[in-house]
Amino acid sequence: MAHGRADVQKHVRAYFAVFGALALLTVLTVAASYVHITPTINTVIALVIATVKASLVAAIFMHLKWESA
Repeated sequence: MAHGRADVQKHVRAYFAVFGALALLTVLTVAASYVHITPTINTVIALVIATVKASLVAAIFMHLKWESA
């Protein structure tokens, strides 16, 4: 399978987009920790954000998005 320039650029663009999303979600996690709500809700919010971050890493950096069965 040959990789053309456009294919590589598509992947690099996705890497930078995911990096930006991970940075933003990290800031959101820290900001959520400063909100004064119950510890249970804080934990749920942090876990939801962590799940989204893990999904992004698995899909893009581990190339699962482009994997075929």
